[in-house]
Amino acid sequence: MKQLLSKTGEVLKDIEIRHDLIYLFLFAFFLRSIYFALMLTQIGSAGLFEVAPDCINYVNIARGFPSILVQPDRMLYTFGPGYGFFLSVFFLIFGQSGIPVLITQIILSSLSCVMMYKVARMLSGSYAVSIIAGIIAALSYTSISLSNIMLSDTVYFFFFLLSLILYLRALEKNNATDFVLSGLLVGYCILTRSIGQLWIIAMIVIAVAAYLHKKATDKQLLITFRRYFKGPLISIVIATGIVLLWIVRNWIIVGVPITASAAVIGVGKLASITVERLENRPWGEVMGEWHKEFEETEGRPPTSFKDSYQAFKTGIMNVITSHPIEFGKTYLRFVWANIHDINYLPRSQFSHYKGRVMYIEAKFLRRYQMSNLSLILSLIGFIVLLFRRQYYVALILGLIFLYYGLLGGFGPWQGSRYFYPGQISWAILCSISLVTIVQFVIKSFKAILAKKQYHAI
Repeated sequence: MKQLLSKTGEVLKDIEIRHDLIYLFLFAFFLRSIYFALMLTQIGSAGLFEVAPDCINYVNIARGFPSILVQPDRMLYTFGPGYGFFLSVFFLIFGQSGIPVLITQIILSSLSCVMMYKVARMLSGSYAVSIIAGIIAALSYTSISLSNIMLSDTVYFFFFLLSLILYLRALEKNNATDFVLSGLLVGYCILTRSIGQLWIIAMIVIAVAAYLHKKATDKQLLITFRRYFKGPLISIVIATGIVLLWIVRNWIIVGVPITASAAVIGVGKLASITVERLENRPWGEVMGEWHKEFEETEGRPPTSFKDSYQAFKTGIMNVITSHPIEFGKTYLRFVWANIHDINYLPRSQFSHYKGRVMYIEAKFLRRYQMSNLSLILSLIGFIVLLFRRQYYVALILGLIFLYYGLLGGFGPWQGSRYFYPGQISWAILCSISLVTIVQFVIKSFKAILAKKQYHAI
């Protein structure tokens, strides 16, 4: 833990201590703190535990630590132990209050904005692109809301962003310590939110791309890929080992060898929604029928987590094999919806102003399709990178965007929350677009002035 804090300090120290970055942090902190203060006037400190149903579930996991780790607890099986452990540390130190947790999350979210600057600077090398990416992150409505609710997203985002910085730096400098810490952080992130469990594959892709990038830029590079990959392998093995340990734990305690059942539930919702669309039956009723089918097949009702998992698995496979194209359509519909969707959290965080919040959503966010603007700018930014032949940077940002866009399709009705980690990509891509457009306008304006001056002579 001491080494991790030291490395986190190094990452922040690498970001030159300048007034603009301090102001960026303070700006992000101010916005999130004002939001927090206003929210408290609406729901009070006791209401922090009940803003969303999953808040209660995470709190119950935290209250059960550490004995809950050897118990077949439904919520721990559903979400994993990462965020529950985070909460349990605060409950141990400060008592069962949500205020210290959210203050810490506000700080982590504000630091994430500065770290966005760091990632953008590492990838683009441009100060303008980097500072604008940090400002976009600071202004993010979703980020501000998530920092003020006891859900796993802010913690996941911060540690995933830190792991990415360490991994990219390790690939560049071949630093074993960075590889180790990156692997530990990725493992923790996966146990915090199961959406991260396939990121290990992305790490392999990035490592291969980093080697090819080095080989293309350094003609004297003598190191073979086999030797080069030993470093990334450290991160990959550590992250995989952490996840496998938890899978084995679930296999022993629960009877199901998976990371978290939330992933299966998400796919189950897609399958049942597909049936609802085709047969006009409520999706909840479809899920209930899967349990009845299990009872008919096994001669007994599903009484354990293992039974429920088997019932879901059979029902899902039946839908996919019977309607593969329609299932695919449902999935792609939710991929598109989650990338485009707005932030619904303020409705519960500001219950007294729910009508006004929904009015703002309808009149501003939906009417002017703000998500479409970020998508268009992201696409322009990606094209700019390709045009400049910055393929390595384009691959990393494109991979992050696609990863969270495609994985988000398995979480219907989550609003902008599921695509929140994709902000690492789209904020930088949007920043690249904005800087390029401004540079083009300035260059064109100067060319016009020069032409007018020439003709005047």
